[in-house]
Amino acid sequence: MLFMLLFVVGVVVGTHYLETTTLAMLLFTISLFQIIYIKIRSLSKEEYIVPVFALFVSLSVWMLDDVAIFKLLPVALSALFFLKFLNAYLYKKPFLANMLRVIPRLKLSDEKLMWIDNSHLYWAAVNAINLILQIAVLAAPLKIWALYTTVGWYLLFSIALVAQIIYIRRRLRC
Repeated sequence: MLFMLLFVVGVVVGTHYLETTTLAMLLFTISLFQIIYIKIRSLSKEEYIVPVFALFVSLSVWMLDDVAIFKLLPVALSALFFLKFLNAYLYKKPFLANMLRVIPRLKLSDEKLMWIDNSHLYWAAVNAINLILQIAVLAAPLKIWALYTTVGWYLLFSIALVAQIIYIRRRLRC
């Protein structure tokens, strides 16, 4: 998430001060260092997805000399999240509750965790909406794209999270 936020801000600011190829090489270098960091820290293979894709995007931008290609990284990331939630729903491989169990301050009942695990289809739908919006802003000017990619999708997911929390609390009271 932080990488994506920094990426978007870097693209918007970089297009004003750097040539496209220079910006592409800068992103390539940052992505390469992130891959090395992941390798040194022995993090999971899923951690490689964003920096490896950023590496390919930066090479494409450098070879084609087209800054619009930078807009593809958030779309690809949104597609991956959509597929992860859809896969969890279709193949009954829930992962949300397991992610929440490792947060020591968060005390959730087994019933709430069950509701969370059953919400993968909901989050797949939210991610599908986000993916559609990400694709829609591809054609928009760079500033509109940057606005949605840095602020808009956080707002979308925050509203979806609040709606889910309210729904679960009301269902558990009944």
